[in-house]
Amino acid sequence: IYMAKKMIRLLSAALVLLLILPSCSDGYKTDQTFRYILTQSVTSLDPQTAKTEGERIVINHLFEGLCRLDDTGQTIPGAAKKWKANNDNTVFTFTLRKNACWNDGTPMTADDFYFGIMRALNPDTGASMLEDLFLIKNASLYNMGQASEEDVGIKVIDNENIEFTLEAGYKDFPSLTAGTRFMPCNREFFEFTMGKYGIDGSNTLTNGPFNFETEFTWEKNQYIYIQRASKYNGPNVSQPLRVEFLLEDRDDTYENKLASVISGSLDITELDESDVEYAKANKMTVKTLNDSVCGLLLNTEDDLLKNKPVRQVFMSTIDRQSVLSRFEQEITEARGIVPMCVKWDERTYRDLSENMYAPYDGEIVSEIPDILESFEIESAVIPTITVICPDDELSKNLSTGIVKSWNSHLSNSFNLEPLSTDEFYTRLADKNFQAALCYVSSDGVTPNSFFNKFTSKAVPTLMENPVYDEMLISGNFSIERYKELEEFIKDEYVFYPFYYSYSHYAVNRKSNGIIASPDLGVNFIWAKKHD
Repeated sequence: IYMAKKMIRLLSAALVLLLILPSCSDGYKTDQTFRYILTQSVTSLDPQTAKTEGERIVINHLFEGLCRLDDTGQTIPGAAKKWKANNDNTVFTFTLRKNACWNDGTPMTADDFYFGIMRALNPDTGASMLEDLFLIKNASLYNMGQASEEDVGIKVIDNENIEFTLEAGYKDFPSLTAGTRFMPCNREFFEFTMGKYGIDGSNTLTNGPFNFETEFTWEKNQYIYIQRASKYNGPNVSQPLRVEFLLEDRDDTYENKLASVISGSLDITELDESDVEYAKANKMTVKTLNDSVCGLLLNTEDDLLKNKPVRQVFMSTIDRQSVLSRFEQEITEARGIVPMCVKWDERTYRDLSENMYAPYDGEIVSEIPDILESFEIESAVIPTITVICPDDELSKNLSTGIVKSWNSHLSNSFNLEPLSTDEFYTRLADKNFQAALCYVSSDGVTPNSFFNKFTSKAVPTLMENPVYDEMLISGNFSIERYKELEEFIKDEYVFYPFYYSYSHYAVNRKSNGIIASPDLGVNFIWAKKHD
């Protein structure tokens, strides 16, 4: 049935209008091709189940939620032309554009959004990172099998209107609908794919400003080529004609990514801190995001560090000021684990929260024999552990300070192991470490986007704690709740923050309008460039 309908639409659209956007008066031109290397694999482009940052980046080009975030992070219309809220921001109603359609011409309806969200919430789907959806009334209970579909606070009023009832008032709810889990899914097409939805171009139906060039322009572990969608009729028409997403392990053509951006064969790449000044000297535009925090992570699956009192010993014997004094360059001390990009009610979250790191406690050393005996550890002193870190001067300097602090307090000699970037992140993902100096970044600017990083299903897994997981999904979405979550992580002695760090991106000097942000990842919708 679906194929028959599709053929009718294709035959009735024998002449396709080629959308040509005018050149811009500022000298930058539209209709250009852009190229970017994804550093993570893409195995599925199903918005309801996608896991990696690379998958989310591509999905944000191919799909569009009820709302979209613009290049400044502001909420703008997407598939919905407008929305309204009741007085206490517990009920939101979104109205779709009358001509909204999928990229094969199928009309889009409110049921497409209902079906997509309910698919994500259905426990049989096995989707992760659902915390933003749990703001919807009874959504978390339905996901846990404790409520029926009818209990969930989503109501399709008619083809053009959909209503959400929330667990608590949250005026920024429209911004959440730009997230991948809120994106639509055509019920009929999904059933037509018979379990293959999102695994290749022929089994993916998109509604965003871009579409696949053909059904065959997604080659696993090689590339994904997308082009401006001819059927898209929303307000966010793509400026580029084409975007080429390349998978990192395809070959060594772009082994030196910064050199490739300088030459113009790539348009943007993530940048190491040590390369920032070099990029600027070569007239690159450098985008800097205050989206990360650098700290010490302890592996709770390690035989020694699985014991919370042992972790407490390590965290409480860090001489914080001595470690921070090792920095020759200017840094911003982290007063908690949440980075500066995270907002609450249009204010920086960090300004609303107290210091959140384990306090120094030199007296805890006297408790070590009793702590070790309680866990049947046959040692008079805390056993030695190794700290892994990236092999750069900043990370090694900070890690050396941590090790020296332990050496002086714990009557033992602790080890430092610098690693290449690839090996470091492989060891982190495989949980093949005891302690690691690592950088934890946020995937957005809402508190949930950061606190999700510490759930048991996060990739990589920083902490596995069912109590924390339950707290995250069953809270009341208030600033007090988020403070409790941050304090829980502090009191588990899993992550000790030192300073706020940054992500840097180098952009080719001929390009303009490429977005790099915690909310959007890398996005080319508004990109232009000189010939």
